[in-house]
Amino acid sequence: MFGRVADLSEEQRKTIELLIGKPLRSDQEVHWMVVSPGTVPTDEDRARARAGLASIAAKVSKNLDEQGLSPEEFGDVVDEAVRHVRGQQID
Repeated sequence: MFGRVADLSEEQRKTIELLIGKPLRSDQEVHWMVVSPGTVPTDEDRARARAGLASIAAKVSKNLDEQGLSPEEFGDVVDEAVRHVRGQQID
């Protein structure tokens, strides 16, 4: 999935900015990718992934606190962004 920042609603843009912890410019694109590799991850890979997710969760929590958003409000914004993206055609 991808989208030009200029094409996002203000709410979607703010959600992504909260997730990544920095402002976006209108000339940027946002890319999301889910990968399912064919190999079984090692214990080290799993530990690294777990640490990465914990770091992202901490950043999101910090950004939510700084913006004064509740987890419920954040969930609503993410749901809206997903609905918007799913409704778009990808060329």
